[in-house]
Amino acid sequence: MGGEQGMLLLERACEHMRAFDVAEGMRQVYEGLRLIRESADEPGWRYFAEEVAGSLGITRYLNHDPVTRHSGMRPRGYPGDAELIDMVYGYGQLPRETSCLGAAIYAYLCQSPGGRAVRRRRDLIAGELEQLAAGTSRPAVLAVACGHLRETRTLSEQARTVFSEFVALDQDGESLARARSDCAVAGLRTVHSRVRDLVTGDVTFSGLDFVYATGLYDYLPDQIASALTARLFSFLRPGGRLLVANFLPGLPDRLYMEAFMNWRLIYRPLPRLSRLADAVPETAIAERRLFCEETEMIGFLSLTRC
Repeated sequence: MGGEQGMLLLERACEHMRAFDVAEGMRQVYEGLRLIRESADEPGWRYFAEEVAGSLGITRYLNHDPVTRHSGMRPRGYPGDAELIDMVYGYGQLPRETSCLGAAIYAYLCQSPGGRAVRRRRDLIAGELEQLAAGTSRPAVLAVACGHLRETRTLSEQARTVFSEFVALDQDGESLARARSDCAVAGLRTVHSRVRDLVTGDVTFSGLDFVYATGLYDYLPDQIASALTARLFSFLRPGGRLLVANFLPGLPDRLYMEAFMNWRLIYRPLPRLSRLADAVPETAIAERRLFCEETEMIGFLSLTRC
């Protein structure tokens, strides 16, 4: 019954989109998806998200939104690419072909809990870099799966000049090219590499003051994430710190992302995020800390090396 009600709400959402009542239309989309998800087991939901949702009438309205359309098309070949994240950040202009309806849906999604959390995550990392620059002599940093490295955009002029080394690592060469052209930080060096190369030891670093990964862990199974955590921690000098982020369960945007954006994440509560450090010897950890950004949608694991 809940599934039928959910489908009815998705149909009604079309009427609101036609009337340009985007807030109510999106509210009904989210509520309809919630009812459908609650009425289905995991295989049933995956079938709906992957085989049914794209054929529904509401998709022709939702695809006016440049973020939804970009995510579904995956122009870089993978979900959540740096171009999409830039749109969530609000950098640059929307595509020229974006309609008024698309711009309104885009504004709604950017103010959703997920959109706010992504911007808060960027700001939190920027604050960490600013503090590191102020308190450490010529710090060395590694950003893993760096994207366009937008967290450096708001650094103070002084902070930009103090890094002895700022390594930006990503599997996407286009993202690295944008980072090189847009990021004015001292010591910037880009490395085109995959996570597997870090885990196997084919790519390695040492003596780093700060290592961080923002969106990467949302896509890694526990076994790989645990092995990567141990490797990244090994790159630190004594007193250095590793900081990794992961979306928490309960993200209200999750069902929309899965059904209409072809975008699935791995969500971890804080205890499960903490267990990703189990492969790190406890005697090597001076401090282990778990916390959330202010929207409480993204968790962070911080490990300081003895």
